[in-house]
Amino acid sequence: MGPSTDNALVAEALVHLGYPEEGAVSILAPFVQLVRTWSRRMNLTGARTDRDLVDVLLTDAIVLARQHWLPQGGSFVDVGSGGGTPAIPLLLLRSDLRGTLVEPLRKRVTFLRTCAGQLGLSNRMKVIEGRIDPDTPQLADAPFDVALSRATFEPETWLRIGSSLAPRTVVFVGSERSPDLPDPQDRTRYNLPFGGSPRELRLFDRALDTPTPVP
Repeated sequence: MGPSTDNALVAEALVHLGYPEEGAVSILAPFVQLVRTWSRRMNLTGARTDRDLVDVLLTDAIVLARQHWLPQGGSFVDVGSGGGTPAIPLLLLRSDLRGTLVEPLRKRVTFLRTCAGQLGLSNRMKVIEGRIDPDTPQLADAPFDVALSRATFEPETWLRIGSSLAPRTVVFVGSERSPDLPDPQDRTRYNLPFGGSPRELRLFDRALDTPTPVP
């Protein structure tokens, strides 16, 4: 798959998700190409096709970037960053943000730091090699404005961990099951542009009233 096909798929995903396409394609496509290149050496995603790759790498970040959940000039932490999503595309789309990516595997840490250098994110992106202890979640740079994590912890566990790292926690919910979570302060639903699977982002904000548990 060449750059022109990458550009076409990224553009299609942006249109599907209602994100202004102008300029975003040229910003995001190089990240897709980097992941594809490095995936020949290590396991970065479970994507099997080019369309799957765009779904996995970009969808959640595109949806997050159009929300008002991350304050202008704010910071976020992405725990278990893996192949760099949603953190890296989010930083590419939101040039005002600063992100800290936490990843335990050294090969992936090397990849993430390479992305920071090649994509011009070195001054806004910090990569920490390590794990978060679910029982005593701590990071030296906490608190952040928003805590993110995708497919690293069960949603219920992540809400507890994220809430100790930032006043706002975003929980990613797929179609597999309905997690036992309190009512969020906000949520957004969408489908993967190519795979079609339903997804949901839920925002929990400690600064607002304590949500009422779902009966």
